[in-house]
Amino acid sequence: SDSGYFFIPGVDLGLVYSPMQMALMKAKLPPNLHRDVILFNLRRWTASELLVAGAIDAAELQQMVLPRALQLAQALRLKGRGPARHALPGIKRSLYREVLEAMNAGEMSFP
Repeated sequence: SDSGYFFIPGVDLGLVYSPMQMALMKAKLPPNLHRDVILFNLRRWTASELLVAGAIDAAELQQMVLPRALQLAQALRLKGRGPARHALPGIKRSLYREVLEAMNAGEMSFP
């Protein structure tokens, strides 16, 4: 079925996220979703809602997931060779620096 939902229930479970978890969620979710998703867990989000909010790049029906994934893989194929392959690791390290710093500092446990 095409009825999956996205939510982060930590607040409702009484959990305090570790610095690494917070850094990862902040890096991956658009700032306009931080309060509603991370802090308050106000609702369960559908793929269509996440698409509109900018949290995901595409939403596909179940039968279209594999064809769309193969299309995306084909489009990114050239990034796996040559200069792009050598540049991407450094770019990703810079982009996700805060997440890596929290992970390397061992800040994965709950406060």
